[in-house]
Amino acid sequence: MQEKNMAGSGPSNNDYFYPGSTVKCTTCYGDDIQGEVTAFDHDTKILILKQPSSCGKAELNNVTMLNLDLIQSVSVIKECTDTPLPTLASLNSLKLLDRYKEEIELKMALAKARSVGVSNDGIKLYNFLRKTMPDCRWTEQTILVMDEVVVKPPYQPDNCAVKDTKQSHSSPSQCLNHVKNIVERFHKEERLKSHPHGT
Repeated sequence: MQEKNMAGSGPSNNDYFYPGSTVKCTTCYGDDIQGEVTAFDHDTKILILKQPSSCGKAELNNVTMLNLDLIQSVSVIKECTDTPLPTLASLNSLKLLDRYKEEIELKMALAKARSVGVSNDGIKLYNFLRKTMPDCRWTEQTILVMDEVVVKPPYQPDNCAVKDTKQSHSSPSQCLNHVKNIVERFHKEERLKSHPHGT
């Protein structure tokens, strides 16, 4: 397995990722993203990966667009040496553009959060929440979910509360319970990552 460190310098003239190869990318936030290369533009440092569909349908795929300036390292799991190169599936350019804009907005939001002192756990939890509840945004160091629930530092289940305190006393929010469950699951998965064998 070949590893290429990207942070700070980006890909050199010798770095190229061939369609059909399988790679694992580690972002500057420590997240790992693995998939099959469908396209790579060396000049703009954009790498597009194909992954199994999150909805479980075999005929569909997730497509992730990565800016290698924000990637810490790339490990080539399997290099494609077949010729000719595999035929690329047709991609909806408007959907890709929308996804690209969403990713830019997300990165800007995360950069702003870091600038006001949000911890790594806060950043990771925010990304985790967005997987199932995309309507999340930052207000200083607080995560606001669906404009209804706030998650404050240090981002534990007990730090979740309904935004409208009057509502929280009269009728507990279903959204609050759902967010608490997600936060609990996040911390459980983080503990398993830190102690994979229960040590």
